[in-house]
Amino acid sequence: MKKVFSFMSVSLVLITLILFIPPVLADDDVIEIKAATVVPIKNRLTKDAFQQYGKEIEKRTNGRVKFKWFLAGSLVQWANVKKGLKSGLVDMALFLPVVTVENEYPITRMLHLPFMVDSSAHAALTFHEAFQKIPEMREEYKDLKPLGFFATDIIDIHTKGDPPKNLGDLKGLRVWCGGKLMISMFELLGASPRHTKIQDVYMSVQRGMVDGVYFPDGPMRSFKLVELIRNHTMGNFGVAVQFYAMNLKKWNSLPEDIKKVFEEMTLSAGCQAGATLTNESNWVIDELKARGDTFYYLPPEEKQIWKVKLQPLTDSYIEVLNKKGMDGQAIYDKLVECAEWARRNPYQPDDWWGRTGRK
Repeated sequence: MKKVFSFMSVSLVLITLILFIPPVLADDDVIEIKAATVVPIKNRLTKDAFQQYGKEIEKRTNGRVKFKWFLAGSLVQWANVKKGLKSGLVDMALFLPVVTVENEYPITRMLHLPFMVDSSAHAALTFHEAFQKIPEMREEYKDLKPLGFFATDIIDIHTKGDPPKNLGDLKGLRVWCGGKLMISMFELLGASPRHTKIQDVYMSVQRGMVDGVYFPDGPMRSFKLVELIRNHTMGNFGVAVQFYAMNLKKWNSLPEDIKKVFEEMTLSAGCQAGATLTNESNWVIDELKARGDTFYYLPPEEKQIWKVKLQPLTDSYIEVLNKKGMDGQAIYDKLVECAEWARRNPYQPDDWWGRTGRK
């Protein structure tokens, strides 16, 4: 009887352990990452950046991590990326556009200010450097785990009619814009900004609701806007920043060695996305020039006139930070310093980038 009782006691202990102690992830268990993007499938970001990044993570974790892809907004739409990420609907967003939640990122959105950066590649490195150097910026990300910093391709003005060459040409021009800062920018320049959902930008141009768009150069092709527009005012006006991020609960559930792989990839991943967009821009512009599109490059003296007109934007963003108890001017100056550092120290392509590293 004693032996039977002892056996039963041991069995009960084992059952209790099995039922109530969380399982320890074995080295050969596969961790599935539900990864969502809102970028069109034909955009080079999808294959050359996002999916290439996923393959590299899988490789570096020896297959312990697997990405399950939800592409082109199939799981979350543009305006709801952060909401879907925080709720756990998706584990990781490989494109969280700050313009959709810019009030939550008062420091980060200063990277949208006109003439701050020169290209998507430059913006990616600037963004990462600023995140490291500005503690107040890091506070903006405490509800998520950021895993890569980049930006859209450089945004220029693309019109159905003649490309605007000066402020006089902009007066009353109906320009589609993708965010609050961009709307304010064109109001200051004397244009008539319009805003719709990004999914409706093609229809807005097609139906004559706008005369042109303030839109990244490269994605003009993947959004099919090149079918409608053949005139371009090039001024390296700005970018819209975005980042890779993971749901905090999912991040905290990962083993430490897996976390290390993701964190070691953060700088390279963002710069790879930036390089992808920069190269796509060059390829698209070359194609449009070859078909006969008109390109007008804003000369330095005209660009300076535009900068003066747009100074109130910078002043207003600095004031927003001041009202939050921060030193807005010091933070802005640090961002400019980060941009200048990144300009002098461009990130060199890594081996895993593939064709992204090709100019």
